[in-house]
Amino acid sequence: MDRTAVEAMEAIVGRSMKIEVDGKIFARDGRESFQRVLYEPEPETVTIHTLTGLVDFVRANVDKLDFKKHLAVVKSPTEVFLLSALSGEGRKRDEIIHIEVDDKMRNYTFGQYQEIEGFIISLTSLFEDSPDREKVIKFVSRVHGGTGFTLSDDGVSQIAEVSKGVSGALTENETAPKIVSLKPFRTFRDIDQPESSFLLRLKLVDEERKIVGACLYEADGGRWRNAAIKGIQEFLEKNLAKEEITVIA
Repeated sequence: MDRTAVEAMEAIVGRSMKIEVDGKIFARDGRESFQRVLYEPEPETVTIHTLTGLVDFVRANVDKLDFKKHLAVVKSPTEVFLLSALSGEGRKRDEIIHIEVDDKMRNYTFGQYQEIEGFIISLTSLFEDSPDREKVIKFVSRVHGGTGFTLSDDGVSQIAEVSKGVSGALTENETAPKIVSLKPFRTFRDIDQPESSFLLRLKLVDEERKIVGACLYEADGGRWRNAAIKGIQEFLEKNLAKEEITVIA
């Protein structure tokens, strides 16, 4: 190899040279001087839909991360972030994992009247089992089964007069449960759903055909959100205790 070829190779190597000083990367520019490399690649955020998925990711640790320096931040009852340790000149945290409740998960629509059959289906499929859930289902089922229906409402409680049987001879007067404690699905399914208070209301949604509708109104002032966030925090702290991840809620 002649001298010209050697010099050409040295020039190429020199132009591509990189050095690191105090954790900062410098590279030669076209003028043969070193300039700071400002671009720092960031990991792509991974989105998952369960808290269990986050636990599996951390335990597997395929990227060999030091999780003692990471943070799990519970932003809301439906959203959690796993953030990296501080890095870079800007001392920022990368968003490693984004956990959010799947938007395809069905939830009960509060404040909206449903005919009794649909209301019972919603209670059965969109609420966890609880004593008051069974109480409400039992009550509205009897209203649904009547051949006639009269509703007395004083603004505080409601009294339903239900005529039963083919002849309609048997009449029952029942007071609808006013405030009930229920556990609707409103946060990650990995944890027990927070129980809170609801106002049960009935009305005739079709006067002519005497079709009764029922709905629930939230009556806890949104306190369930704090209970859900606390439940998520406790779940993560219990399942990630070995990894010593700090969980903030």
